[in-house]
This record gives sequence, structure tokens and C-alpha cells, in this order.
Amino acid sequence: MDQIQAFGLRLEDTSELPNSTLDAITLTIAPLLRSTSHLLVSALLLSFVPFYIPFVPPTAGPHLQVALHQFLPPLLDKLNDPKERVSSPASQAVAILGRKCFEAEQASTAAHLGQSTAKGKDKETPAAYWERNVKEAMAGKGWRGKVECMKMLLLLRTEEKSRLSLKPWLAPLVDLLEDGDGNVRDQAREVSWMS
Repeated sequence: MDQIQAFGLRLEDTSELPNSTLDAITLTIAPLLRSTSHLLVSALLLSFVPFYIPFVPPTAGPHLQVALHQFLPPLLDKLNDPKERVSSPASQAVAILGRKCFEAEQASTAAHLGQSTAKGKDKETPAAYWERNVKEAMAGKGWRGKVECMKMLLLLRTEEKSRLSLKPWLAPLVDLLEDGDGNVRDQAREVSWMS
């Protein structure tokens, strides 16, 4: 927050940003996260992304959907990066996105309480999209990505006002207890004991 205020921004000022600005920033940053330059990616992950995602409104328009679809795939790819200065901040950014998705789901549930559901096919909620993609990353080939996903789940689960339910994660965690890599098995045991 001090860094944001150092640039002359106050939290109150963010509500005055035009809607098109949020999506433009998101669409500009997303390709940079896919860069092969570790310096650029680590700078984005340490200095920009963790401060930008909280400003994306969870309820007003499609901004969260755009941020989720643009940021989550490259962030999950970066979980497998051999450099910890990239994989660890990527894990934290995925956690921030997850918090934002659960916040949006809670706000959406409160807003639609008492209303009938729309006919036809239900859209995937941001939280469901986030969970599905994280589970796919946990089932991936890279051991580092699996370990970072579990660390991120542990972080989200141990937070005071956690909205992360453990039930959807039991099957992937059981699979990881039998993984061929010792690092993955050890982390899965730690997550299982803490839950």
C-alpha cells in the first residue's frame, strides 16, 4: 500500500478509474507475464500484479473475468519456473486471484438471494474456473508447480476468514500423496495434516 501511495494513488481514487482502463491494463500486462525474460516477469510478479489485482472490482462488470482469464494461465505456468523468485510470487498472485474469486462468489450469492435462476446453461463462476485450473495445474507434470499449488492452498486455507472449502481438494491431494516425486508427497502430507 505504501508503494501505491508513493505513486500518488489513494484507495479512494481507484473507484474513479474508467471501466475501460482496468481491462486495458489487464490486457497489456497479460502478455508480459508470458515473457521469457525472468527479470521482467519477476518485476511484474513482485511489484505490479499483487497490487493491481485487489483493485479489480469483483462485482462491477466483467473485469474480474477478464483478469482471471488473462492472468491465471500464465501465472500457473510460472509455478513450474525453476527460479523461486518467479514461482513463489506467481503462487501468491494465484492466491490473490482466488481470494478475489471467492469474494465475487459471495457477493454474487448475496445479490441473487431470493431470485430465480436463469433458464438455460449456467455459466462457470470465477471461483469454479479458478478451482478447475488450479486442479489441472496440480495434476500437471512439473513437481514444482504441484508443490507451489499446495503451498498456495495451505496459505488460503489457514487464513482467518478463509472461504476455501477443503472438500473439492481431497481427491487431488490424495493423488499427490502417491506422486512419484518425494517433494510432492512431502508437501501433500503437510497439507493433509494441516487441513
